Amino acid sequence: MFQTHIKKGKAILVPTGLRCQAPRLKQPDQICNKLLVKKNSLGQVAGAFKCERCGQEIEVEIAVRA
Repeated sequence: MFQTHIKKGKAILVPTGLRCQAPRLKQPDQICNKLLVKKNSLGQVAGAFKCERCGQEIEVEIAVRA
């Protein structure tokens, strides 16, 4: 079984993909919530991403769950 793990940054996995959860630059009381990437055909997300809206760097990896 595989498990997705957010290694760096603030983000959340949603049914459609990966969303940024960092505070917005101009409105720090709100979260960015930008969809960074959609899941692949197997329902997985992995890699290094940078949010276009807030500039946060996010790293996601897939690990084998024991």
